[in-house]
Amino acid sequence: MRFSHQALSAIIATVSCYVSIEVAFADPVSIEVALPNFASGGGESLKFKGVAAISGADLHLTSAAGSLYGAAFNRDLVSLSNQRSFSTYFTFRMTNPQCGTGEGADGLAFVIQADESSVGSSGGGIGYEGIPSSLAIEFDSFKNDGFSDPDNNHIGISLNGNPKSVATVEAPFLLINETTYHAWVDYDGRADLLEVRLMDSAARPSVATLSYKTDLEAIFGSEVFVGFTAATGSCFEQHYISSFYFSRDLLAGGIDTTLNEYLPAHD
Repeated sequence: MRFSHQALSAIIATVSCYVSIEVAFADPVSIEVALPNFASGGGESLKFKGVAAISGADLHLTSAAGSLYGAAFNRDLVSLSNQRSFSTYFTFRMTNPQCGTGEGADGLAFVIQADESSVGSSGGGIGYEGIPSSLAIEFDSFKNDGFSDPDNNHIGISLNGNPKSVATVEAPFLLINETTYHAWVDYDGRADLLEVRLMDSAARPSVATLSYKTDLEAIFGSEVFVGFTAATGSCFEQHYISSFYFSRDLLAGGIDTTLNEYLPAHD
């Protein structure tokens, strides 16, 4: 089949248009936070509460002492305009448990909230208890019967600052040890599906560790703050975040931890 010069020009222009659109969508402009570590000013984008501070290359949320809380949230609002869809990846560790029973306490949480000034308290609320209009993904290392905790080593999904999680699962690994764990949290606003994954390596599991159907649009608006909380009680441990990536939209397959070229998005 032969085409005239004018027809070929039109076809090339059309193909070029589609290619340009595809490239534009592939550009990772939705990465809002890209912190492979917290050294050399890596914590400058965060605002700290309680005892949270940067320690070397880590975000140190609490030390191993009783009745402490620490929190760190992104200073700037993040827009979750696509039905609150998002993807995040972070690494953490909890060490040095001290308690009369040999356990530690209480755990740490990834938190999205509408008001950055809101913080929780020490103890079993893991620093997020009482924060309104919020989502918390907790990595809980102490069994609080008052919050209906299933055990002292679980992952939970909590809404609106209520430590009685709407969904829990036993953690696939012992949370308090020297291991740095890898966590992925992804929310599909179109399907109202929240998924949490935990692994002891950077290999993202294909199957979610914990899944829950919820409408985050009913919980907070499109402008939010993202960050972490942790707390200790009469028992305690140290809580560290070692890296943190956050996308203001759902990324198919989660944030790829092998890609180091992610840069914070700018409007």
